[in-house]
Amino acid sequence: MDPTRAVHWSKILAVKQALTLFPYVLWLDADAMFARFDLPVLHRLLSLSIGKDVLFSSEFDQPRNATDASIEAMQASLRVNSGVIFFKSSEFAFHFLDSVYEEAPNWMHWHKQKEQSGIVYWQQAHTSHWLEHIRVLHYRYFNSLAGEEYQEGDLVYHVAGGLLKLNKFATVLEKCCKFNCRSKLWKLRFAHESECNTAIYKDS
Repeated sequence: MDPTRAVHWSKILAVKQALTLFPYVLWLDADAMFARFDLPVLHRLLSLSIGKDVLFSSEFDQPRNATDASIEAMQASLRVNSGVIFFKSSEFAFHFLDSVYEEAPNWMHWHKQKEQSGIVYWQQAHTSHWLEHIRVLHYRYFNSLAGEEYQEGDLVYHVAGGLLKLNKFATVLEKCCKFNCRSKLWKLRFAHESECNTAIYKDS
C-alpha cells in the first residue's frame, strides 16, 4: 500500500507482486464479479490476447454493438476501463506497471479516475509500445457495466464507479449470490431460474 496516493493505485503494486508468483493474473475490482461459471476463463482470455502481454476492456462509452473491427482501428486512442485487466507475467508487463506508476504526474495521484488516468497517460506517451504489447477489447467480452450495457451471458458484471452509490455493494452481494447459485444449479441441470431464486432466499 502506498499512503501517498489514492488507494486505487495500490492495485498496480498488488498485480506486480502476484505476477512474480503466477504466469497469469486477472484483476477484478471489488465491484466486479463473474456472471458465468461455465466458461474456461483462462482459455478464453489467452485466445483473446494472442501475441499481447496485457488485455484491457474499452471504457463503457462505446456502443454495445460496436464491431471488433472498429475497436481494433481505435487501439491507439481508445479509452480503457481498469476495473478488469488480464496480465501475462512478462518483462513488458513489469515494465508497463513500473512505468505507469513512476511516470504519472503528481496531480494524478489523487485524480478522480485514480490509476486509470495514469494508464491513459502512458497510452498516449508510449503509443508504439502500447500497440505492440497491449490489446483493448470491447467491454462485452469480459467487463460489462451493470445496467443496460450488461446482457445475460456476459462473463463479468461490473458495478463501476459511483453507480448506485451507497447501495452499490449491497447490489454486488445480491448479484454475486444469484450468479453463484445459478452456476451450481446449472451444474445440476436445474432448468428454471425460479428454483435458483428459491435457493438464494433459503440460504439467506
